[in-house]
Amino acid sequence: MKMVYSREESFIASVKRHPMKIRVKLGATGDGKIKALEGEILADAGPYSGRSPVVITVATHSFSGPYCIPNLKIIAKAIYTNNPVGGACRGYGQPQSSFAREIMMDSLAKALRMDPIEFRRKNFLRKGDPVGTPLANLDSPVSMPNVLDQVLEAAGPPKPSNDPGRISGRGVSCVMPLFDIAALPSLGLMGAGVAVQLMSDGTLKVYSTAVEMGQGITTVLAQIAAHEFGLTGEEISVTLGDTDLAQKSGPTTASRQTYVSGNALLIALGRLKGRLAEKAGQLLGGPPEKILFQDGEVVSPEAGKAISLRELAKGCYYEGVNLREESWFSASHAMIGHTFMATVADVEIDLKTGQVSVSQLVNGHDTGQAIYPQGALGQLIGGSVMSLGWALNEDLVTEKGHPVTGSFSEYLVPTAMDVLNVRGTILEDPYPTGPYGAKGVGEHATVSTTPAIVNAINQATGCFFQELPVTSEKIFQGLLKTKAETSS
Repeated sequence: MKMVYSREESFIASVKRHPMKIRVKLGATGDGKIKALEGEILADAGPYSGRSPVVITVATHSFSGPYCIPNLKIIAKAIYTNNPVGGACRGYGQPQSSFAREIMMDSLAKALRMDPIEFRRKNFLRKGDPVGTPLANLDSPVSMPNVLDQVLEAAGPPKPSNDPGRISGRGVSCVMPLFDIAALPSLGLMGAGVAVQLMSDGTLKVYSTAVEMGQGITTVLAQIAAHEFGLTGEEISVTLGDTDLAQKSGPTTASRQTYVSGNALLIALGRLKGRLAEKAGQLLGGPPEKILFQDGEVVSPEAGKAISLRELAKGCYYEGVNLREESWFSASHAMIGHTFMATVADVEIDLKTGQVSVSQLVNGHDTGQAIYPQGALGQLIGGSVMSLGWALNEDLVTEKGHPVTGSFSEYLVPTAMDVLNVRGTILEDPYPTGPYGAKGVGEHATVSTTPAIVNAINQATGCFFQELPVTSEKIFQGLLKTKAETSS
């Protein structure tokens, strides 16, 4: 038996990204140094608390972003309403608070008559600065300036519209996305387990209870195992979701699985390799710590001898050597991890209709060491497309708590026609505690893309749009108001 929602029922019953009303007050000196941020977040929880406490916590802790702001006062509340229930959605509160901050950064730069990019540069965190969230530890070089440089270079200079009936604008945003590192004692996030087993034919099996949702954890785990044992992908198999085969890996959420399960897998592989190296040292000669695993062979450089991994595995199997390892990982250096990201958005706006065309979106992300570069770029592009709809046309309208946008005819999502030039760039600045230096990446494009698009619209029109989505109707009315104010 199964239950299948109609589209209208799905709009009514499924959880939504929390609608939020956010008030932001920024204070800066005349030369552009930010001194204080005051913020208030009111989140619409709907009729149940659900994930609301966590969502507003993450929204609060990401509010100050990648900037050094010595004085912070942030209050967040989730309010019960009769509207659809708010739940976990990609970004977990970070897109909302980052949007509010980043459009205010442009507004303050304009008031100070400063370039918005240089204003941001002036206030970026530096090593040793206190961060806005006490949960994170600024334990690696601050790569925000490098990420911004890279994304600006990839985007190239802004290009004015060649059509006199259209105006163009460029917007930027800079964010410091957070991700889980298996240290939060809530929501099943405290730790992650992985198991690995070398079979007698020399193939390697990896077991994890993580869930593959398209984020690429299957490939990541296979690549880690292949690298450690000097194998190709053909000798590796990854089994996910079976709790009989491995300890819990926790949820696939909070951009966590590459970091937490990747680290757990390295622990298990290290133990298994150590046991195999002991046996290889006995067979080949030479100290176990010098044994190498490469190209499907186990090599003793000291003795100048080698044996295939298959032969070694087979021998260990018949001698009863344990070829299975389980491991558990939980970080201890901080409660949450962090990274840095920037987005450049170029838009063109039709003066007659207010219709927006996003001519270019470029996301730059400090991924740490990219274990699966194609997957990381895919996340950056996919998150941008998701945010494109949130910025421009996705609007869940309710009347007395009941959604009146009951289908995709009214709730407009981006189509292929809207996605013209979306790109991602990655900066590989290894994270000290990540597997091979990797960081989380899955949700982060949703944090930075929307404010960049809205900043581009504001720059082009001279208006200050601060409510999402920024529809063509709102832009058209804004242009009319600006024109009337200018001519009066």
